[in-house]
Amino acid sequence: LIMEENMEVAFRPLACDSGL
Repeated sequence: LIMEENMEVAFRPLACDSGL
């Protein structure tokens, strides 16, 4: 469960970098 939440948090900065 923690890993799933961690992935979402890790994807947030990636989306911001991509411009999404």
